[in-house]
This record gives sequence, structure tokens and C-alpha cells, in this order.
Amino acid sequence: MEGTFKIGKLDAARRQLDTALLLYFNHVDPVSIHTLGAAADGILRDLSTTPTLTQRGLEELPPELRTAIEKALKVPQNFLKHADRDPEEILDFAPGITELMLLDASAKYWELSGEKTPMTKAYEVWFSLQHPEY
Repeated sequence: MEGTFKIGKLDAARRQLDTALLLYFNHVDPVSIHTLGAAADGILRDLSTTPTLTQRGLEELPPELRTAIEKALKVPQNFLKHADRDPEEILDFAPGITELMLLDASAKYWELSGEKTPMTKAYEVWFSLQHPEY
């Protein structure tokens, strides 16, 4: 790749999210899907002033339980991004949590941009069919 180009935070998040969803639908590496999805979700959370779907659900819980769950949800993201504190650590990775994170990121992208990409539309339909209780 040659040259440079300008990119904003929202566009970076869209690209990361769409790529994570493309990998997800093609059953590619769950670690890469989670890493890209978490990067997009992090940008979108930082740009937003409102809670995500998951955050709204957690608000119903007692504070100590909410804090414990929030920390547990961040473990894979931090593990996959950093090695300075735990270079020999092994993660027991449960890729199912990635699905909810991708839904949160898709909803947050729509909220911030006013658009749904073809990938986020497809994911939301897929998610609602797989998890009608939500």
C-alpha cells in the first residue's frame, strides 16, 4: 500500500465494524473478529454520550454485580490488545460475547451516523432471528 489518506474516527469505526462482520459471516478467526469489533465498539462508545444496549441492560443490576460484569466483558479485549502485564497468560476465550458487542457497535454506529451499512443491517436481521428474545 502506498500513499496516505485522511480518515475520521467514525469512518474508522465503520470500516472496522464492517470488516469484523464480514469475517463473522464467513466464519473466519473469532479472535480477529473480536479484536476488530472491540476496536470499533471502543471508538463508537467514545464518540457517544448515551449508553449502549448492554450498558442500559446492566443499569438494572446492583452496582457491584454491574461492575463485575463490565470488567469481565473487557477481559478478552484487553488480553488481545496488550501483553505488558501478563505475557505468559492464557485466555479462556468465549467468542459468544462477541455477538453482543457487534450488536452494540452496530446500534451505536446507526445512532451516531444515521445510517446502517449493508453489513450492519444483515447482522441485525441475523441477530434478531437467532435471538428473538432480544
